[in-house]
Amino acid sequence: MIPDMKCPEQRDARGAFVTTYSGAKFFIEEGNVEDVPLWDIAHALAMNCRFNGHLKYFYSVAEHSIHVANLSPPEYRLEALMHDVSEAFLPDVPRPFKRFISGFDGYEESLHEKISEHYNLVYPLPPAVAYIDKHIVRAEAERLYKSPPSWVEFYDEIPGADDEFEGAGWGFGLAALRWYNAVVEEQTTRREGLEQG
Repeated sequence: MIPDMKCPEQRDARGAFVTTYSGAKFFIEEGNVEDVPLWDIAHALAMNCRFNGHLKYFYSVAEHSIHVANLSPPEYRLEALMHDVSEAFLPDVPRPFKRFISGFDGYEESLHEKISEHYNLVYPLPPAVAYIDKHIVRAEAERLYKSPPSWVEFYDEIPGADDEFEGAGWGFGLAALRWYNAVVEEQTTRREGLEQG
């Protein structure tokens, strides 16, 4: 149970909620991702800047997810596109800070499980996708920070990542549209494969 909030306007009989782009209510305790339109998720991920915005230009979670998908095995492309959907409802907390926020990792993981169930995704995240997601930060940081941080050396270089970042920094509108269209295309491809199989 979430403690009493100082903002009762963000609470109703079902509990505390976040209002999404279209006006849908995402209830924190329920994790009712099924009530949130896919476009709202695209919009939120495209508005959320990676690395807390400490970059040369805007680079969204939506764009990051597409790069992860492009570098992941084709059979897990949808999982890669959707791997950060929880960040449509939660902030993109930098890794070093997560350990200071009690319960954050557990809540984020339970939300990821609900998202995976709703969208029929492989859960937990396939290791190949998790590897790309973890190590793509090296390529991102080397290209997007004014001066690449020293921690990049702790991450592997991913083959093909250099090509991925040609023309990176799409901006909000293009990132939202590309992410949304890629997810719908992958959902359609997967559904057609199931119908034929």
